[in-house]
Amino acid sequence: MSPEQIDQTAKLLVNARRQHQKIRLPDTCRPKNEDEAYAIQQAVTDRLTLPLIGWKIGAASKAVAAAEGAAQAASGRLFTPHVRRSPAIMGDHL
Repeated sequence: MSPEQIDQTAKLLVNARRQHQKIRLPDTCRPKNEDEAYAIQQAVTDRLTLPLIGWKIGAASKAVAAAEGAAQAASGRLFTPHVRRSPAIMGDHL
């Protein structure tokens, strides 16, 4: 993906997130590999400008990664405004 495609994808994702809407990404905005996906993740983070509180890991075991078709575990950011202390009650908009 070009830097412009990464930026366009981040813009679409951030706008959808802020409007609480599901979207279908155009084919030109779909990452073809892990590097492109992480570049989009970074661009989304830059646009959100939210404080980071931590990280999450998906497909942490080799078995789960293989079942999901991933080469390795995936990481993602956790932003302070989206973390709740237990017990928490979440709104219907989620």
